[in-house]
Order: sequence, then structure tokens, then C-alpha cells
Amino acid sequence: MPAASPVTIHNEQVKLFATSLERVGTSALTVGVFAPIAAAFFKIEGFNRDPLPLIIGVVCWSLLAPLLYVESQRKLRSLAQ
Repeated sequence: MPAASPVTIHNEQVKLFATSLERVGTSALTVGVFAPIAAAFFKIEGFNRDPLPLIIGVVCWSLLAPLLYVESQRKLRSLAQ
């Protein structure tokens, strides 16, 4: 089996990192946005009903998720030819 070239190794590492960023962004959206909204909607016991922290959290996590996605796309543009 021939050894992988440094360019191939670099490209695979970049793709792996970009995929990781996308998965973290998806997790941030799920945990930081959908879960608190679902907890508030279904009136989960023990969930803080104060709307201000919920709104701040949802806004922050909603901004983080697309930023991670954009960063992953930017990273993919650095693939070597």
C-alpha cells in the first residue's frame, strides 16, 4: 500500500476538523435552542420560567451555531490542491 502524500493527509485533517465544527454547531443549536424552548413549551418541572435568561440563551446559541457552520465552510476552502 503506497504512503499517503502530505497534501492528502492535510486535506483529510481539514475535512475532519470542518466536520467536527459542523457537528458542534448542530449540537449547539439542539442543546442551546431547541431543548430550552421545548422545556418551556412542555412546562418541564424544575425549568426556570424566567423569560430573560431563556431569550438571552436562545439568541446566543442561535448566533453560535451558524458561526460554527460558516467557520467550517471557510476551513474547507483551505484545502490544498
